Amino acid sequence: MLKGSSGQGRNVLIFVADGLRPSSVNPTDAPTLSSLRESGVNFTNSHSLFPTFTTPNASAIATGHYLGDTGDFSNTIYTGYPVFNGTNTPFIENDPVLGDIDNHFGGNYLNEETLLAYARQNGYHTAA
Repeated sequence: MLKGSSGQGRNVLIFVADGLRPSSVNPTDAPTLSSLRESGVNFTNSHSLFPTFTTPNASAIATGHYLGDTGDFSNTIYTGYPVFNGTNTPFIENDPVLGDIDNHFGGNYLNEETLLAYARQNGYHTAA
């Protein structure tokens, strides 16, 4: 529930699937996801900002910013310093690399406010 609003608060779930085809979410193969989709909001005409790459699309969902703002154009980013594996453009789907980047940028390598941060600022309890 947002500050200043009245009524009962609602739960908000933002689900970013990696490689999940819409047709696989059905009552037979994925009954829980199917039920959640049917009882919630289903974006039937959704389009990726950068086809086939996970992190650019997830960064846009998390921040509301286009890729030019976040600098996340692929599953690699330009860090401006040599990270854990010695490169300035690391592949970021790697836990040690992500740990290094998180430490260097204080947990915000995109340098943009996220939906989670806004939710926390407005009294929501969050988990990621």
